[in-house]
Amino acid sequence: MEARDFYLNVAHALSACQLVEQELKLYITNAFALAAKCIDDQMTFKFSGEDYEDSSLEGLIKVFRKLCSNDQLVKDLQAFKDERNFLSHKGITYCLDYDGELAEREVEHVRPRLEAIERGAVVLCEALHEEANKFLGHLYFENEMLLDALRIAVKVLRESAETRKAPSGADLEVRTAQQHAAAAEVIAQWIEKRPSP
Repeated sequence: MEARDFYLNVAHALSACQLVEQELKLYITNAFALAAKCIDDQMTFKFSGEDYEDSSLEGLIKVFRKLCSNDQLVKDLQAFKDERNFLSHKGITYCLDYDGELAEREVEHVRPRLEAIERGAVVLCEALHEEANKFLGHLYFENEMLLDALRIAVKVLRESAETRKAPSGADLEVRTAQQHAAAAEVIAQWIEKRPSP
């Protein structure tokens, strides 16, 4: 492999790593915004995503682990960070011989790791996005709007279960109608037992 091509591969792989950092920053920013929204004026809360704008990947992971209960994702991020650190700080020098030329054997050893970390970055970004989706509805929608939507959902589910008809008019199987009724009860109980704002 030509030196120029190898350096481009390294740069391309490491640029994918920056997307993970950006996704972490976005998660932290939104998590703090939700906390501030829920706390409102009950106490002072001045944490902000801007506080971590210049944080390292390691620093971002430390904050993220306190805002997310997905322990496996935290472990995956830690492993990703360790591999990223090797590739970004030692990957190129590892592939150089004593004359400063690329050693083909070492390049062939590192190249799959570069490809793997690029793929891993995509997977982690998707996982972080899914984690954020668990609370973004509470951040972007007012509580009453969310409750109204849930009440409408309960009504539609109950009507579908009773009539065995979907909102589109299609017939529902008995099992599907039962699932609709069960889902309606779960949502209704959550609405009834939800903590007061």
